[in-house]
Amino acid sequence: MKLAITSKGPLIGSAFCKDFEQCQYIIIYDTKTKEYASRISPSFYTQNPEDLKKFLKAVFIKNIITGRKINDSFF
Repeated sequence: MKLAITSKGPLIGSAFCKDFEQCQYIIIYDTKTKEYASRISPSFYTQNPEDLKKFLKAVFIKNIITGRKINDSFF
C-alpha cells in the first residue's frame, strides 16, 4: 500500500504538515518496500486543494495522512 503524507520538508523525517492544500511537500511512502519519494505539492503555490487531489488520483494514491478532512470519496 502506498501512503501520501503532507510534509514541511522533502525527507521522511521532516515535520508533518497538517494543512492539506498548504503543505509544501508530499511524501509517498510504500509500506511493502519501505521506500519513499517526495515532491513539491502541486497545490503549494496555487492553494487549490483540487490540484493536489488530481495529482494523487493520477498516481493512484488512496490513503492520505493529513490534518484536514478531505471531502472526496476516492480517498
